[in-house]
Amino acid sequence: MGFEEICSTLEHRGPDASGIYIDSDSGFALGHKRLTIIDLTSEADQPMESQDSSLSIVYNGEIYNYRNLRNDLEDLGHSFRTLSDTEVVLEAYIEWGNRCVERFEGMFAFGVLDKKVGRLFLARDRLGIKPLIYYFHKGTFIFASEIKTILECPKIDKSKDETAIYDYFTYGYIPAPKTPYSYIKKLEPAQTLIYQENNLHLHKYWGLEIDGDFDHVNDEELLDSIKDELFTSVKKHLVSDVPVGAFLSGGIDSGSIVSIASQLSTQPVKTFTVDFNQSSNEEAKNAYSLAKRFFTDHHVISIEEYEKKDISTLWNIMDEPLGDFSILPTLLVAKFASEHVKVALSGDGGDELFGGYLRYNSWMNRQWVDRLPKSIASLCGSLADLSPRNINHIRRWGTYANSSPLERYCRLVTKHSSQDKGDFLSPEWQDQFQNYDHLWFFRDNWNSDLDAITQAQLLDLKTYLPNDLLPKVDLTSMSASLEVRPPFLDHKLVEKIFSIPPSQRWIPGEMKSILKKSVSNFLPDATLNAKKVGFTVPKSNSALLLKTLQTEHRDEVRNDNSGIFQQNTRIEANLGHLPWDLFAMKMWLSQH
Repeated sequence: MGFEEICSTLEHRGPDASGIYIDSDSGFALGHKRLTIIDLTSEADQPMESQDSSLSIVYNGEIYNYRNLRNDLEDLGHSFRTLSDTEVVLEAYIEWGNRCVERFEGMFAFGVLDKKVGRLFLARDRLGIKPLIYYFHKGTFIFASEIKTILECPKIDKSKDETAIYDYFTYGYIPAPKTPYSYIKKLEPAQTLIYQENNLHLHKYWGLEIDGDFDHVNDEELLDSIKDELFTSVKKHLVSDVPVGAFLSGGIDSGSIVSIASQLSTQPVKTFTVDFNQSSNEEAKNAYSLAKRFFTDHHVISIEEYEKKDISTLWNIMDEPLGDFSILPTLLVAKFASEHVKVALSGDGGDELFGGYLRYNSWMNRQWVDRLPKSIASLCGSLADLSPRNINHIRRWGTYANSSPLERYCRLVTKHSSQDKGDFLSPEWQDQFQNYDHLWFFRDNWNSDLDAITQAQLLDLKTYLPNDLLPKVDLTSMSASLEVRPPFLDHKLVEKIFSIPPSQRWIPGEMKSILKKSVSNFLPDATLNAKKVGFTVPKSNSALLLKTLQTEHRDEVRNDNSGIFQQNTRIEANLGHLPWDLFAMKMWLSQH
């Protein structure tokens, strides 16, 4: 397969324009598929060269402060040929080098090739909104937006990483930097990579600096400052040369984004909702009410239409298994929205930022364990060891009391424990992971010096968000040539929220209290007080969907010869998370 054909595997991410650069002498080649959002002219196509032709850039994403940066660069003597943010990124690199990323506000993944010295500089945004995948083995280096593109390259080693596959059953996703392949890696959020002379250098350029020493702020002043930051972020995310729409579920997150966007827009915002056709589907009703309140151009699609949208394309989209059943409605609403707009705002990040997960209540309600004297905790652990197995309550609480805070929180966020895996993994697979630290990813991102709620929020922000939620949205939306922007994940807003004292940031029993108070003046009570549902398929629908998918792919599921699963492992549609987790992995294995 030639280079142009390899690049064509990314056609869905950018169907509007394409370009390639090949230097046969150096062995470097760059390819790009463009979705036109900023500067719609062909002058902004990529790969884009610097004015002296010494540099070439390929870039995916949006830099929302590019106009301000352009002004700064012009003051420093730089000139511009286009109105694009791509050229701003390139000129910023020329001016500030590797540290240019510190000045960018937005979501991005890009590569700059310095032809003179044979140096490649890659970078990814702070929160991991845009993906960047790379392969490095035996003198070959490849990077792309998706794994599937790398897999099309000739003579690469496609060996599976069995630890990554095992990790999937723990987390429900494959944690970065791993992928299912031994030599294909993910560039992590807020990370840069330099490739030169067959060497790699990785650097972390940003991280949330939380020292635990918080200054209490007057409540009224605090809420005003949060509201101002929200408006600033949404305004930045509306920067576009094409119309911008928004996902609208009816919950507080998307409702806040849509309400602010409507106040800032001169034209009605196009909004998009999935209706699960449930009589108790209050979120769809709330979405309609919000759309009416803010005069949006509202569009609704029924979950029953999923077949019409060819859900089978999901298996071509998923580069790696993902244990998140909400990928189905996400794909549906992305395809639907792409028929009307090229850009859509989302409420992603709201749960991590404002403490919206139900598990936070469970986590905080159990902090009494840490107040137990060590002697009592030790005794509880001994009782757990000595008690007969049928005294489950004693054993459960004894084990819990004698666990570390990290291990206790992991009980709330891991998909399947080591014991659970024994129910569906083959004995051979179980045996090889007996001494494996299955919590390594959480352990690497846990900060034991912080307070309990900040520990939980920060862990989710660093693990679940960039490894499950954001890849799910990126892959599904870009498969439909739709760019999704999450205003809650503006890094300045994130820094603002995590600078707030925990007692003001999160109130026991009150979901997202600080967000609700900040937007209470313009959101109705029905939205502010709505029960958290999450963007997922109702049980009755999910069982039917899974059954239908299993019927369509009966042979792939049954003919599993991977050696990973027990021979009698069945996928029953009424068993919670497990059936989708197993089905997604079996489908991935059947095609890879």
